[in-house]
Amino acid sequence: MATIETGIDVTALTASGKRGHELVKWAYEALRYDGEKLVHTAIYAGTPHVNHIYAASMLGYSAATLRNWSSQSNGPIQPKRINGRPYWRMCDIRRLLEIYSLLISLIINRAHHDDERYPLSKTG
Repeated sequence: MATIETGIDVTALTASGKRGHELVKWAYEALRYDGEKLVHTAIYAGTPHVNHIYAASMLGYSAATLRNWSSQSNGPIQPKRINGRPYWRMCDIRRLLEIYSLLISLIINRAHHDDERYPLSKTG
């Protein structure tokens, strides 16, 4: 089985005979891919944007949250309108995930640094 480091099954994706948006849809519905696997499937498929359901899955938010971001223009990323419907750019999703990853790393490093400066005292 050919896999990418995230565990997507390239053999199954290729065997599906689907490409682009249809491949992302198939991976979401048939393979039950979500989150990081769905991001890498969209990259593999070369799709430049996805609908709010797939974007929400990739980002770990509800679809309603992304609909709110779209209608209220108050989210960290905004969709591109295609035929009046909102689609979320993969480059924006990837950039946001990189920012989240960086923030988590900073928080973990800060917590580790604070643990070294202020170790818990042992009683007894």
